[in-house]
Amino acid sequence: MINLDKNTTQTIIVDLQSVTTLTPVSYLFEVINDMNPNQIKYFTGIDLSPATYRYNRYNITESGSTFQNLFGSTGATGTIINLRTGEYTYNIYQSTGATLSVSATTGEIISTGKLRVNGVDTDLPSIYR
Repeated sequence: MINLDKNTTQTIIVDLQSVTTLTPVSYLFEVINDMNPNQIKYFTGIDLSPATYRYNRYNITESGSTFQNLFGSTGATGTIINLRTGEYTYNIYQSTGATLSVSATTGEIISTGKLRVNGVDTDLPSIYR
């Protein structure tokens, strides 16, 4: 399980190399809201691992903004995403190019799991809290 706190940067470690069949490889992350499966977020990341043959390390910043963009943004030191508080299912796809499209990948999910976003959504009217 991946745990993210709102408005903070977390380092996540995943083992993707052991299931990767492509070289060179890029990974596409798909995050699906468990309460509303129509809310899907896609992002790629910069692998910051010094030993990519053993594990993959990503810095992910949950920006605390509204769930407005379909895609996360990737900078030099990590990925910025906007997610509502709650539980998600994540899928990771492999690709030979940096892409934000499942159709541009092999279509095969190489890793899946749960992602939890902790914190308070500040963009909701108080009537919904």
